[in-house]
Amino acid sequence: MRTFQDFVKEKAEPVDEAKKNGMSEEKTKEVIAALAKNDFVELEDQMKGIQLLKGIAVTDNAIANKFMAKLSDAYTAIAEELGIEV
Repeated sequence: MRTFQDFVKEKAEPVDEAKKNGMSEEKTKEVIAALAKNDFVELEDQMKGIQLLKGIAVTDNAIANKFMAKLSDAYTAIAEELGIEV
């Protein structure tokens, strides 16, 4: 079964330069907490959430990497729940 992370590896452009400028582990924790506190009902909040996720995605530290792996698992599970073939 392909996961979202597999798709990203196949399709994404290299982001080495962005990773060099990523967040510290402490800042990563703060961003994850901010994501967890938001319900993302309003479009503006959804856009803010995407920006926060982008920051984590280009960060190369243990917490960000673990979060992104778990997020990939969640995307895969949601797709399957919605009946989308992955």
